[in-house]
Formats: sequence, structure tokens, C-alpha cells
Amino acid sequence: MSAPATAAKVAADSRRIDEVTAESVRALDAAGIPQLLLKGPTTARWLYRPGELRPYSDTDLLVPAALHERAQAVLEDRGFVDRWSDCHPGVTAPHAVTLYRRRDGGTDTVDLHHTLGLVTDPDAPVWDVLSRNAVDTVVGGQRVRMPDEAGRCLVVALQGAQDGLAGAKAQEDLRRARRTACPAAWDEALARAGKLGVEHPVRLGCQLVGAPLPGTAPDGSWGETPLELRLRLIGAAPGAGSLAALRLHRGTALLGYVARRLLPPRRYMTEVYGARTTPALCGAYLLRLVTLALRTPYAVRDLRRVATPPEAMRASGSPR
Repeated sequence: MSAPATAAKVAADSRRIDEVTAESVRALDAAGIPQLLLKGPTTARWLYRPGELRPYSDTDLLVPAALHERAQAVLEDRGFVDRWSDCHPGVTAPHAVTLYRRRDGGTDTVDLHHTLGLVTDPDAPVWDVLSRNAVDTVVGGQRVRMPDEAGRCLVVALQGAQDGLAGAKAQEDLRRARRTACPAAWDEALARAGKLGVEHPVRLGCQLVGAPLPGTAPDGSWGETPLELRLRLIGAAPGAGSLAALRLHRGTALLGYVARRLLPPRRYMTEVYGARTTPALCGAYLLRLVTLALRTPYAVRDLRRVATPPEAMRASGSPR
């Protein structure tokens, strides 16, 4: 595809997503539910010059945790559905529910957050931290609230850590944010990260892109980093996390865990593989088993590789 065609498609996709964002915000406003737009156009306008391509694929909205179920119901009234509810362990993210709606030959997607990825404390004051000093922007002709610059720094740093070396877009966003935002904004972002219990992932994310924050240990305290986060940071092969989780189970619990991974429910197979008939379902299960077998050597390799920090972190130099 030529560059002009790519730019035209990105622009068309962005307009459609912005329309969905505006519609969702209007619906939530009418229901009295506050919200913040976390990424997408907020990141593109902040870190990229006009004409630079920064595609985004969905609408990321954060609402207060206590209002999350109500907000989901509001969007479901607009035709959105949670395709993965009661589907398969590990499919849905613990920090958000992904809602889908088919429209005009395409699919609209809203990630409705009640917290942020890598925030493990269910009582962490995510809404209070990110809504502090929130600012207005306009998306799709609708006034939308978004985090202030320190809040956006926190969001892109966590996304960079969450996606790790496998997330080229998240890494580029974080590199630009480290260059663009002033030191005071990063100091405030780090203070807010501490309130959410994610200062360490924020530091690791910045170190991974070669722009460590002041006070970061040269090795990022790699040995003290939880295994799941280390696997994310190195961009581990699919299945590495599942293999690592085997050690957490024993006896019948282990057998049940393996069975769920190898033979997930029919609804999951229908959503992921499009298996809607019995022959198609049998073929899908066979394909899944073959795929898992082919991935396993790479997952084992990465479980060994995770013992040491990635080269990008070792070469990042002194914090600046």
C-alpha cells in the first residue's frame, strides 16, 4: 500500500473512532457518569506533528470504578456488547472491559477502564489520580476530558512497560513523551505512580526506551521485578506467561489449568477461530493444539531469557 493510501486510511479510521468517542462521551454525560479519554487522539495531538501518522484502533475511556458497571450498561444501550464475558480465563484484561459494536460494515471498539494496566491494588485511587487537573479537548465535535500532562506521562509510561519490546507504537509514544514533557511533569507523574503502586513499572518503561528517570537503578532492579512484568518487558513469546503460571498450581488444580488452556470453552473458540459448526470446532481445537506446540519452544526460550534485563535497558546509560 502506498504512503498516501496509508495516510488516507489512518485519517478515515481516526474519524470513525473519534465519532465513537464523541457518541460514548455524550451518552455517559447524559447519564451523569464522568469519564476521561486516556489515549488515541490525546496522544496523537500531544506527541505527533500534523501529518505524522499515529494510528489508533479504539476508544479508551476511564470511569470511576464505582460507576463502571453502570457505564457499561449505558454503552450497551448504544449497541455495544462484551463478547468475552464468561468466555475464557485470561481473555479479558483485569483493568478494562472491551465492548464491540458492528456498524456500517465495520466494528466499533471501546475499552472501558476502571483502572490502568499494571495497577494491581484494587483500591488504588486511579480516578482521583488521573482526574486531578484534567483538561478539556474536542474530539469529533464533542468536548472531552483528558488527563493533564503529568497524567498523560503516567499513562504512556505504563503502556510502554505493559507492551514492552513487542509494542513499537507504545515505545515510540514513550520516547516522544520523555522528550516533550518537562521535568516537572515527569516528577509529578512519578509521584502519582507511587500513589498507585506502579513507580517501578513506570521507571522500567522509561529505561526500556533509553530515557531513564532520575534515581532509577542501573539495572532497573531487574531481579526484584515480578516475573509477569519481566516477560512483558522483553516481549516474550505467547505462552510464556502460561508456562510460568504452571508452577503456581498443584494436583487437580494443575490439571484443570492445563485443560482450560488447551481446550477452552466453545464460545471462546467461536470468537477466536470462527468455529460455528461441530466439524469447524474440531478443526479449531486441532489447530490450537498445533499452534501451542509450535509456540512452546519460544516460550521456554523466553522463560530462560527473562533472567537478565533486555539489552535496551543495559545500554540505556545513566539516568538523566
